[in-house]
Amino acid sequence: MEELKYNTNWNNKLDCPIHSTIRLHNNKKYQVGKQFKETLKGIEKNIVEVVEIRTGTLKIIPSYVFRQDTGLTEKETIDMIRTMYKNFLINENPIDFETQQFNVIYLKIVKKL
Repeated sequence: MEELKYNTNWNNKLDCPIHSTIRLHNNKKYQVGKQFKETLKGIEKNIVEVVEIRTGTLKIIPSYVFRQDTGLTEKETIDMIRTMYKNFLINENPIDFETQQFNVIYLKIVKKL
């Protein structure tokens, strides 16, 4: 089973029955119905199932989504995402944060570990 790795439990979301995560767009990896094991700093937390996926650039994701996902403002969340992915390459090119698509993935806890 693939993992969704977290270094921070933003807004204590991993304890909520349904929560979100914002990740780089990947329609092969993220699909409705697919299950993942969530880990927080290497510790197993949950088995979750993808229940919904929304895709868009950071500009079009509503600000309330950032607040719900991280507990931070839109600007703080976008700055954090830019820092997190600053050295990440796509096809050997740095991410263009103006055009890069992101997935807002809604997850339902199937089992707490």
